[in-house]
Amino acid sequence: MTFSYGKKLSSEIKISVDKYQLENGMTVLLNSDENLKTVSYLLGYRVGSRHERKGITGISHMFEHLMFRGTKKYPDFNKTFNSAGVIRVNAFTSKDMTAYLGTFAPEQMDLVLDVESDRMNNLVLTQEVLDKERGAVQEERRLRVDNNPMGALFEELMFLTFQNHSYAWPIIGVEKDIANYSLKDLENWYQTYYSPNNAVLVLSGNFSVKKTKKMIDKYFSALVSKKIPKEKLTKVSDQNSARKGSLRKKVQSATVQLAYVGPPSGTRESYALDFLIQILGAGESSFLYKKLVREQRLLPSVSIYAYDFHKYQAVILSYPLLDLSQEEDIKQKVLEEIEKGLDFSLTPEAVDKVKNIKMNQVVSLLKKSSSRAYMLLENEMAFNDYQKMYDEINFLNDIDFEFINSVGKKYLNKNRLNYISLKPEKP
Repeated sequence: MTFSYGKKLSSEIKISVDKYQLENGMTVLLNSDENLKTVSYLLGYRVGSRHERKGITGISHMFEHLMFRGTKKYPDFNKTFNSAGVIRVNAFTSKDMTAYLGTFAPEQMDLVLDVESDRMNNLVLTQEVLDKERGAVQEERRLRVDNNPMGALFEELMFLTFQNHSYAWPIIGVEKDIANYSLKDLENWYQTYYSPNNAVLVLSGNFSVKKTKKMIDKYFSALVSKKIPKEKLTKVSDQNSARKGSLRKKVQSATVQLAYVGPPSGTRESYALDFLIQILGAGESSFLYKKLVREQRLLPSVSIYAYDFHKYQAVILSYPLLDLSQEEDIKQKVLEEIEKGLDFSLTPEAVDKVKNIKMNQVVSLLKKSSSRAYMLLENEMAFNDYQKMYDEINFLNDIDFEFINSVGKKYLNKNRLNYISLKPEKP
């Protein structure tokens, strides 16, 4: 059964983008919009935790810290940007990439481009800088993982789910590796991946395309491209039976998380699975919440969500476990309701609701230069084509119930289950 929603929304929300590539291989996306007051930028590098190996896990994230330490020309990036009124200056690392960002007044374009080109090529790395930032990252890990039971639970869940695949590595890195980075490790990483032909620059906001292109040419064209190692992509291990793990921490009550490996991001299957997940577990009106919390009173709460990594999705379901003696019983009932949900949650009313929510989210994101720039970068990084950002909207125009149902049964399969419980330490 196919439900048609008429005119394709993607044709109404398309934004103007000038995409081109410098001779050194750097990709540039320019979205000029005089209706916006400021300019937002993102400079992304195609390197994240999935590119790491045992011994240097977390090194991509370490550069979030190091890249703010400075160059000879700009010894303190934060001070430089603050004095120029650049706001929301930040960075993030994912499984797939590392990116640096900020928002500024149009007249600061020259400075921002100069700073970013300089630290792409001239970052100062010393043992003193490494030791200081190593301490900061170690403290960050203690706060987020070692002394955070939920952070530790998620880390163990990723290890269980992505066996023999680099998506298992925690983005922040494991403690042993963080403690043992050498200055040579960092220099090798920087010289390997921080290169114009491994970067995508996105600018969105109020600026002149013609003038900006000249500035970009001025600051980036002279940078020399490097040979980027060919990535040795591995597939997630075939899973024909459920896996189970457990973790004990100083907690008052238990928490359970279930994970399934989904399809690659940007495929029709990924859109279908994400749509189904919204219906199954997004909010108190979702199928699983109504069944497990309101009707059966089996759980105090339940949620399900997806991480859209570039090569695979990770679908995660989480719920508190108040009675340890009923752990297995509750697990089976949860799995039963998931199976029922695949067949009975896709009602026209639920589909319309989620469709409208998702479309409104896209429209809302496109209103701001910062979120617009992020959408452009994410899609260009994942697919080498920023226009993939419209594919999910097109998918929503014609909802195929049978296809969504078949995708759900394929990936939310009990034989593909990864189950882990966080329990209080034994007395």
